[in-house]
Amino acid sequence: MTKLAYQGCSTGSIGGKCLVNVEEMINRPIAEWTLPDLTAISSASIPESQKLEFKADFALGSQEKWRTRQEQVSSGSRDALAEELVAFANAFGGMLLLGVREEKQDDGRRASAGLGDPIPRVAECVDRLESSLRDVIDPPLSMLEVHPIPSGDDGSGYIAIKVPQSLSAPHGVGRPARAFVRRGASCEPMTMRDLQHVFWEARTAIDRVNNVFDRRHLQFETAVVRRHDAPSVPPHVFFRITIVPTLSYQITRLPLVIGAAPPLGFDFRPTPFLTHQPSMLTLSAPNWRPRAGGMSATHEDGRGTSRELTIWTDGTLELTGIHMSSGDGKLHFPGWYAVGGVWLLFNSMRLRRHLGRIEVPLTMEADLRASKDGQVVFSDTGQSFDGDSAPAPRIPVLTDRLQLGRDAEFDEVAQLFAEQIGWACGLRCDFSALRLGPNIAV
Repeated sequence: MTKLAYQGCSTGSIGGKCLVNVEEMINRPIAEWTLPDLTAISSASIPESQKLEFKADFALGSQEKWRTRQEQVSSGSRDALAEELVAFANAFGGMLLLGVREEKQDDGRRASAGLGDPIPRVAECVDRLESSLRDVIDPPLSMLEVHPIPSGDDGSGYIAIKVPQSLSAPHGVGRPARAFVRRGASCEPMTMRDLQHVFWEARTAIDRVNNVFDRRHLQFETAVVRRHDAPSVPPHVFFRITIVPTLSYQITRLPLVIGAAPPLGFDFRPTPFLTHQPSMLTLSAPNWRPRAGGMSATHEDGRGTSRELTIWTDGTLELTGIHMSSGDGKLHFPGWYAVGGVWLLFNSMRLRRHLGRIEVPLTMEADLRASKDGQVVFSDTGQSFDGDSAPAPRIPVLTDRLQLGRDAEFDEVAQLFAEQIGWACGLRCDFSALRLGPNIAV
């Protein structure tokens, strides 16, 4: 991994300059990039690579329409950038820094060589450019991110563009679409063999996700529902919430990742909701133990209510358990299960960032089963029959699979998941306050 030094950071220093890992910088959310980051990369002779591309300027240079009239990015410049981006998406993903000059080194590789001329009205340029890129790339890149990096008080600056490996590959540019792929540090047209490989990779990833969900569903049926659904047990609800990364993380030393203290290790946090939410289906301080293929932590309250949190080496997270309400034991609040799922999603999002895999989408589903005695009732308060209530469905309920792409989409996905939990319980609950908002810092 390449390291470089620059002023203005706090990650350790040598001779008054800060050391930064370039790979870690590339893996960071693009919205966190600043001018010191870009300056450091540009001045350190960092070579282009499989996941990093430099462009000193738009393809048309000083003749670029945006530089002369600031109306729109010319089609030639747009298409040249689009080709590089689909090449990343059709390979392993990557980042393009627009405004970083490059020069050929003795070994033939091209490396960063300082900053180019700032782009005028860079924030507005980003808006226009992102829209035109989405129009010309087919099929669209759902997780394409274009971010301005201001450099002066006049609104000028540079542009960082990031795109992950895509499961919708191959992508192309134009009509008819021309497909490209990243080979080393080069963008090249795709061959038939490339196309076959990309189709196979995408199909394999989709099949892996489906297989994980199928296994978790079967395990939930056999190990939880059938084993514990006995007439002697008071009215209860079985629940399973599973989150699967679309690409396996392949965590080779999971006990060290989960068991060590931050910042090297990963810790599960309580969800910082903006408003109070019942969190009885979360684990505030998991006590982890190894298990086949992963690690798990359990919590029991002595009344028969229990929950288990499990993480597998591919990055799959699951929360399962049996929940019994207080009082007469019949009333259950859908929000309990919604909050548990949102808490799990929040930590799954944090985990992918901790592992440097923020570009990997997360897919989630929930499974709810009421006890067979027919006494369970879902209530929009969970405390009385005064509000809206509904008897538990006679058949098991499985929510739609939802996907979280970028971190910024969290609130939208969280509320949609919560609404689906309410619908599954036969109610329309108000989950508008179930969001992280500015507390989303992970």
